[in-house]
Parts: sequence; C-alpha cells; structure tokens
Amino acid sequence: MTVMNPVPVLGWDASRPDWLASRRDGIGASDVAALLGFSHWQTPWELWAEKSGNLIVPEKSNEAISLGHDLEPWLIAQAPALLNVEVTRTPHMLYAHGEHDWRRASPDAFASDAALVEAKTAKLAGWGDPEGWEDGGIPLGYELQGRWQMHVMNRPKVHFVALVAGLGRITRTITRDLPLEYDLVQQVSEWRQEHLIEGAEPAIDGRDLAALNQRYRRTGGEEKDLTPTDALKWQADYKAGAALKKQGDELQALPKVQFRSVLGAAAVGKVGDKTVVTWNETKGEVDYKRMAEELAANAGVDMPDPELYRKPSGRTLLVK
Repeated sequence: MTVMNPVPVLGWDASRPDWLASRRDGIGASDVAALLGFSHWQTPWELWAEKSGNLIVPEKSNEAISLGHDLEPWLIAQAPALLNVEVTRTPHMLYAHGEHDWRRASPDAFASDAALVEAKTAKLAGWGDPEGWEDGGIPLGYELQGRWQMHVMNRPKVHFVALVAGLGRITRTITRDLPLEYDLVQQVSEWRQEHLIEGAEPAIDGRDLAALNQRYRRTGGEEKDLTPTDALKWQADYKAGAALKKQGDELQALPKVQFRSVLGAAAVGKVGDKTVVTWNETKGEVDYKRMAEELAANAGVDMPDPELYRKPSGRTLLVK
C-alpha cells in the first residue's frame, strides 16, 4: 500500500456548505461505517443516495449531535491532562489522501506523540452509540473511522477522548494495523466503484424509511403494476407484524396494572417459593443532558460529580 502525506483540502475559514460539499465529493472517515453497514446513523443506501445526488439529505441535527458538537472544545481542552500529551487543533479542517483525492478525513486535533485525537460523546441525550465503550472497548463505527483517518493522515495511532454517560471521561487508543487497513481500504474502494462510479443502487433496509419518504414526498397520482415484485409477501408481513404488536400490547397492559394493584408498596411478589414479579425502587437516571449543556457553556470547568445531576428515584416492574 502506498503511504503518502495528506493534502489539505479546506481551511477553518471555509463555510459550512463548502465543507459539506467537499465531504460529498469523497469518502470521509465518518462514511466508512455507514457504507459497510455498521453505522447507527446512516445506511449504505442513504449514503449512496446522498453522494450520488439521488437524494438531497439535509444536515442531520438532534440533541445528541448538538451536544457532541458543543462539547468538542471541552473534550479537546481535557485531552492533554487525560492523555499526558500536548494537543493542538489541526491546521486545516479537511484533508485528502496524498495519492487518492477521494479519500478524506477531518480529525479533531493532533497530539504531540504523532497521534490523531477524536472527541466523542455517548448517551448524554438518552441515546448515542449504545454499546462498545464498556470494559475498555470502543464502538466498531468509531474504530473504523479511526483506521480510515490513520490511512488518510499517515499517522500511527488515534486517541479517543470521550464523555460517556455512566462512565464519565474515558480515553481509548487504537494503533495502526497495515494489513487490517489494507482490507478496509479495499472494501471501501470496491463499494465506491460499484455504487458511486458504476451507479449500482445498494439494497434498502427498514432504516431507510425516512430517506425514502423524503425522496418521494410528492405523488404523480399514477398506478404502478407491482406484479413482478414480492408485493403480496410484503403486504402479508406488514399485516402480521401489526397484528402481533397490537396483540402483545393488549396482552401486557392488564397484567401490569393487576400486579401493581396487588403489590402496593411491596417489592417482591411470590407464589409459594417462586418469585413471580418484582417492583423495586430504582435510582433516578443522571441527567447527562443538563450536565453536558452546562459543560459546553463552561469550557474551562472540570468534570462535575454526576450525582449532582441525578433525577428522582422511581420503581421498575419486572415480571419474571
């Protein structure tokens, strides 16, 4: 694999539309998990539709994305103490691989040990990358992002500095693995060739509903013959799913009320020696959203005690 130094594409003075347009022109680090089918945020079909021009996708925005963006300066400010290295913002906003211009990356910062630095948040608004941070791990999507960045930027490792609900400030580091990187680049290159160069449409899945609604938000009123498709099977599957959901909701609703009515203040319900149900008190969740908002507004403060942000306790019914 040819290894070359990256080429700056956009500076920090570039407009947001210019940055988004430059990302659409290539495959960025955050695109890799999506095109391989491992992203919580975007499907392969949606990525293809966006980059091929078949769908104008508005820039995504929700509480989790907004908090992550607002907390990035705070996390970068925390990084030197957490990593025990100097950390500086990258000189440019967007870079391209030295030989293959379509391979793009936008690392958050550089470290004095030659590593890249990425700032991440999870679960602060009640959702985020749900798994992968526990036990010293890192979500697969972020690992793929880091390995693509190392390829584009020709760097030996990536430090992840993260604020994760329930875990606090954590760091993870991945180091460059050239055979693994080669396989990753081959898969991404093949996907680009098949779907963006040759124009083949990727398969859709259930997560593409919103994107398809946007793509076909107006109707021409005509009829279409669906005989060549599996339309009757899809119709049966839809009806079966709707019936099961309705039946399940109805069957569970009354027992939940009945158990609560007879348990009252009791925590455990038994039949003989067998525990049938529990209705225990549970500590209130930490309001990580409020904590994150206050941290984002005060970039110089240290990590507060999450207990100060805990919500009132409640009770959770668990039928054994």
